[in-house]
Amino acid sequence: MRINDAGRIPIIEVDTQGAININKTGLEGNFLFVYPPSFEQLRKRIGNRIETEEEFKKRIELAITEIELANNSVLFTNRLVNDKLDKAVDQFFTLIEALYFQEISNYKLYGTLVAPEKQENEWIW
Repeated sequence: MRINDAGRIPIIEVDTQGAININKTGLEGNFLFVYPPSFEQLRKRIGNRIETEEEFKKRIELAITEIELANNSVLFTNRLVNDKLDKAVDQFFTLIEALYFQEISNYKLYGTLVAPEKQENEWIW
C-alpha cells in the first residue's frame, strides 16, 4: 500500500517461476513476458555474456524452459519481443499507459493513484 500511496506503480523483474509464485500469493498484477526476437538472437545474446560452454548450455536450457513456461501459462497476458531496444521500450511504456490509464489519470488529477471517494451529500451534475 505504501507504493500506491506514493503514487507509484511497482514493476518487478522476476523469472517465470517467480511470477507464478507472486501470482499464487493473490497479489493483483499484470504479467509481461519479454521474448527474444529469435532463437539465434537468444544464442548470440547469451553467448556474449557467458564465458564457458557449460554455462552457455545451462543458460540456453534455462531460457528455453522459461519460454515454454510462459507459452503454456495464462498468467502472461502481455508479451513483448525485445527486438530493438528503443522499440521495445516504447512498446513497454505504451502497455503501461494502457494498463494503468485510470491510475495515471487519477494521479495527474488528485496526486494519488486512487480517486478520492465522493461524499454522500455531494451532487453529481
